[in-house]
Order: sequence, then C-alpha cells, then structure tokens
Amino acid sequence: MQFFDTLGNATTMSLRNVKTGVDNNWDLEIPPPPGTSVISLEDSDSLIYGSQGQLEFTTRPADASKVTIDAITYEFDNTATTFIGATSSAFAAVGSAGDTITLPSGAEFSQFQVGDKLAISGTASNNLTITIKTISANGRVITTTGTGGSPASLTLSNETPSAGAVTYTYAGFTETTTRRRVNVATNTTVAQDVNALLTTINGFDTDYDTTNGRVKLDPGNAETLLFSEDGTGAMTINPAGLLTSSGTSAAKQSTTFTVKKVNAKYSQFTQMQFTSVAATGQSVIINGITYTFDTNEAAASGFDKDTTIRIDSIVNMLQDLEESMEANDANFPTGGTALRRREASNSGTVDTLVIPTLDSGSFNILFSNPFTNIPKEPDGTVSFTAGTNTAVNSEYALVFNADGIPSKFNVSKMEILGSTSGAADMNDDPELAKKITLDLGTVAEANGFTQFGGSFTPVFITQNGSQFGTFAGITIAADGLVTALFDNGETRTVFKIPVATFTNVNDLGARSGNIWNATQQSGDPTLRNADTGPSGQVNQGTLEQSTVDIGTEFTKMIVVQRAFSAAAKIITTADEMLEELLRTKR
Repeated sequence: MQFFDTLGNATTMSLRNVKTGVDNNWDLEIPPPPGTSVISLEDSDSLIYGSQGQLEFTTRPADASKVTIDAITYEFDNTATTFIGATSSAFAAVGSAGDTITLPSGAEFSQFQVGDKLAISGTASNNLTITIKTISANGRVITTTGTGGSPASLTLSNETPSAGAVTYTYAGFTETTTRRRVNVATNTTVAQDVNALLTTINGFDTDYDTTNGRVKLDPGNAETLLFSEDGTGAMTINPAGLLTSSGTSAAKQSTTFTVKKVNAKYSQFTQMQFTSVAATGQSVIINGITYTFDTNEAAASGFDKDTTIRIDSIVNMLQDLEESMEANDANFPTGGTALRRREASNSGTVDTLVIPTLDSGSFNILFSNPFTNIPKEPDGTVSFTAGTNTAVNSEYALVFNADGIPSKFNVSKMEILGSTSGAADMNDDPELAKKITLDLGTVAEANGFTQFGGSFTPVFITQNGSQFGTFAGITIAADGLVTALFDNGETRTVFKIPVATFTNVNDLGARSGNIWNATQQSGDPTLRNADTGPSGQVNQGTLEQSTVDIGTEFTKMIVVQRAFSAAAKIITTADEMLEELLRTKR
C-alpha cells in the first residue's frame, strides 16, 4: 500500500501476513519502507510488537570506512592481510605502553593502522591502553605510545630485542579491541561488500547468528541489510563513518538509528542468561517438569539426561539442563534448533539458554525460592522472580475465532523513523507527525481482515494521506462553505461565508453600485449561517435579479437588436441581387 510522508512524497510499503503454527493466529511483517531507517509496530498500549531497521548501501564503501553496530566497529579493508581476531594467544609477547610489541611467527598486526588504539588487559595494576605509532613491513612489530602498565610488573622474555628495543612478556594477557575487519580485498560489487559485512557481524557478535536472523540480507535487495529485533535487546547502528573515497555516505542512512526491543509479550522465545551457577538443592520447573541442581551430579554421572543438573560450571550446567529438557519433555525434541544454548552479549562464556514458545500453548517457568543469582535477559532486564511463575507464550498480530472472524488485533500503529528525504519522523511528537494508524477491521465483525476458506479478495483499502498539491481553485456550497481545490485531488475547507439579515430590509439605505447599507430604521445586521432559519442560500455563479444594472442590460439589448437588423438587411440585399441575376438570364 502507499503512504505519504510529511513532505508529500509517495512511498510504498508491504504488509505480509504469515501463518503461524498456532491455529487462527497470523503474524504481521512490515519491512522498513525504502528510504527510512526503522519501522516499529505497536499495539494499542504502545508495546512493541516488532521492530526492524535497514542499512541501504548505494555504492562500495572506501577502504577504512566504518560502521558501528551495538558498540562494535566494523571496518572495511580492501588489502589482503591476515586478521588475528578479537582475542588471540598470539599475544604471548607484548610490551608496556611506549615500548615495542613483537608477535610470534604466523601472527601479525597488519589488520590495524597507525593511530589505532588497543586495550591490553591484565591485573588491575598493569592494564594498558596503547596507541600504535608504527607497524613493521612484515606486520609483526609495532611501536606504541599510551598509558598504564608498569615494566616492573613484567617479565623480560628470552626473545632477542628487535632493533635494540626491549620486549616484555605478559603471562596470560589478551588483546581486545572494538574494531573488526571486513575483508573486501577481492570484492568487486556492493552486494559482495554487504555480504562480507553480514558474515563478519555473525562471526564476531554473539547476539547475531544465522539461527536467530537478527541481521540478514533483504530478500528483495542484496545491497541492503535488515536488522530484526527478536526480544534480545535494542540494536543501535551508527553508519556515520560509512563513506566513499570522496567523503560522501555510502548508504542512504547516514545517522544513528535504534531498532527497538520487542516486548516479552510478543517475543517468540524466552532467554535466560546466568552469571553464576545455581546452588545445590535449588530447582526450576519448566513446563511442569522439575529440574534440580546438585553439586554431586558431575562426579556421579555427568550428562546423564536425568532431571538432576550439574553445577560445576555455567557451561556444563546449561548443557546438562538443555539435554535433560530434550530427554524428558517431548515438546523439545533432541537435535532441534529451537531450544539452544548461546553466548550472549559477547560474554566469553556460553551462558544463556534460549527456550522457544510452543505452538501447543502457554507454559510456565518457576524458579525455587530462594534462588542464587536468578538469570536475566541478555540486555540485563529482570523478567524472573523466585517463587513466581513466568509465562512463556507469544501473542500474534491477528487472531481469529473458529468462524474466521477476528477476535483480537495486536497491531494498531506504525512508527516510521529516519526518512532520508528529510521528512519528519512519524512518532507522535506534537511538533512533528503522528504515527500511522492501522485499521485492520473491527473485532467480531467481517469488515476488515477475515480468515475464510476462499481466494484472496481485497474488499477496500482507504488512506488519508496524499502527495504534495498546488492550489487549483475554489468552490462555494449553498451553506456558504468555501472549499479550496488542489491538483492532487485533495480538498480543504478554508472559510464560511455568513449571511446578514435585518429586521426591516425595506428601510436599508441605497448606495450607488447597487449596494445597500444599514440604517436606524432597518436595524443592525445579524450574521447567520447560510441556508438555515431566515437566511438564504449562497448560490455560486448565479446572478441575482436585484443586482442587475437595467441601463447596462438595456444598452446591450439595443446593440444586439441593431446587429440583428444589420444582418437581416444584408440577407435582403443578397436576395434582391440573386433575383436580378435570374431575370437577366431570362
């Protein structure tokens, strides 16, 4: 369907209804319209049903251009170099800020550039923040400047110093940086660059993977990335550094935008992130089955898939819990991908259990009271309370009864942000524009969406938006309403002509030009609505008898009469000439 932004630009959006596994329930998907950043679907209480953003590439980004997604910066690199990763044991030998750092053979710094900052974490007394000054030709040696660290806390390595510089060894130190390299050295098209970025995001940020589909290619455009929130947490994308070699934006979106978190009421699964193991004797009831945590479980039987869960580590605890659920609850089949474990928010540990909703209906999760360090959602939201049931049950956009008549609509508004045309955000800001209201029909009536066993039949689509239009004329109704007409088909009432009445119209004072004025005898005028009560109508294009100038009209009549006489005389003369011609012939 078509909608119009605040500048009058016409844009098309697609509404896609998807049948779910629950009878009579349909999902509603609306991708961001072209040239916008984010679209969010809301229910009548302004809870987020779904939110999706997009990054539309228009050309290949320049070398070293960047885009930041959830605080991780991805840098496009068109040079064929080796990348050592987010954390690497290659940092067996590193130096204090201001010294030389030498990597062992097989690893290199060439994915970095002079001026890049690195954080090297160790103990509280010797954390380092360094800036790269130089990089050797072979990529193995850099010189640095920076703060932090203390040579006194380091151990001198047995390696031979390079070019007279002292090299130190940190025990167990790792390198961390928020920069991630997108290798586009062999690419030739925009679509290849976008796919490389997608692969890098899925590889480096554990909140994104091919299973949850939080980031994916637009099915209709391989040069666009779609960001779909699934209940994990809001996503912030900053494309400000995504530039071409001439410094212009390589994408339609050039400012930061945020894809909003889906409300738990509409999320398709529940996520539990643990920061520590449970205590012995504590339990959790999931879908009516009790799973008890026990310190002795690991030594006794390991992963034996009974309902007793080991707690020697978070990783083992979650693996044992998942395998136990699959073995004891038929709703979670062994080998299925819906129930799964993952590392949330780049924590470094597989610490989160993802539990899907069930097509068969709602079920509860109940943690025993007390429960040590009850889990949270990956974004830190607290959604579980010890001793209180938490329902796992997703609601959908369109719900019908057994007669095919709608029984509930969970989507009623759309918020559209970040128009690249310069139009205002549609976010109900009183200074900007309203959100778009979706009228999908009336509950318990077949006047909108229905679910009948027949072919698709659109009954009607109405909208109250329009493109920009210029003034084309006016029309005046009998009740005095003046309506402006515009060339886009829109009309707007701009004025209402009143009608003045007098107590004694016969004593109005006459003035030249066929006009009248109020006198003491006529009384004061009373303004009334036209075509009501004692007031008359306003007739557009009609010449009233009282406004005719008799002298002018009489003069016009004489002129017309004289013209008629002259024309008649011409006809008579021509007739006489013809008669004379005939007589001459005879």
